[in-house]
Amino acid sequence: MSYLTSFFSHAAAVQRAAGDLGLRAEVQLSDFSLRLAFDAGQESWAPRFLARSGGRLVYTDRLAPGVAGFAGWMPYRLRQWPIATDKSAFKRFAAEHGLATPAACRDAGSIGGPFLVKLDNSSFGEGLRGPFLAYDAEDAAQQLRTGEYYENFVVGLIAKAWCRGGECLALHLHPPSSVVGDGRASVRQLVEALPNSLGRHDWALVGRLATCSGLGSADEVPRAGQEVLVEYRYGSRYEPVSFENPNVLGRIEGTELARQFATAARICATAIPASTDDSIFTLDAIVDASGEALFLEMNCHPTVHPDLYRSVVAARLLAVPAMLE
Repeated sequence: MSYLTSFFSHAAAVQRAAGDLGLRAEVQLSDFSLRLAFDAGQESWAPRFLARSGGRLVYTDRLAPGVAGFAGWMPYRLRQWPIATDKSAFKRFAAEHGLATPAACRDAGSIGGPFLVKLDNSSFGEGLRGPFLAYDAEDAAQQLRTGEYYENFVVGLIAKAWCRGGECLALHLHPPSSVVGDGRASVRQLVEALPNSLGRHDWALVGRLATCSGLGSADEVPRAGQEVLVEYRYGSRYEPVSFENPNVLGRIEGTELARQFATAARICATAIPASTDDSIFTLDAIVDASGEALFLEMNCHPTVHPDLYRSVVAARLLAVPAMLE
């Protein structure tokens, strides 16, 4: 996620948008707010940073100790709507509107195949447990707590789409982090050789994924050429550092996959209150081996993708004169 959370990626994108649209853009170093000067007036957009606090990732509007990256400028304060704050509500909405989503339930007897335990209300993967190969009533980690549900575990490309006004404007597709066996090293040894942005490992997760790959544990030696998953979440600690823009939307234009995300953006935008239908949102999904996007959740206040600024600034350019009348 280096490109996405670099201050310079955001500053360069705003600079290009302002130049294209004939505006003046300035960053106030006193608070890192963005000031856009229009012929008809000006606006100030608040910054957001990603920070680690008590072992958790959180958003903050101040550059303070613990800040790990820049999350972008927003032209409005926090907006929320039901399907973007409740994952179960989103899954019901998706099912009702023909959007594919992994099977989910709260009845242990209805679980099919490998599964995860998820929280209805969480961010940055908080409370996520699993994957588990099969239900074990003796395993406390598999028992649902308040506000949790079971969801089938699907392996595929990790997708995140940034949308605004019913249009998909940026899309990231990442393979899950994995290691490839050489017939000599254990999974643990292979993982320890990977680049690691956090400097530590989640060995419980690595062990579970090794089991899902048919191994007994992370200390088992995979056969030469065998691929073993070691992380399945977006923003993996093992993802190579890169400041290249990973937006693939232009590359897949006209494909069935692009159509799926365009359709999902248009459908999900109908759930946003009409007074805030210009809101930025993201859609998380897994693209399975057949090329089908299985949608997981909608987020109403995400890290801003730099490729959205031109659309957002252009919309504000139209809105500011109307607001001043």
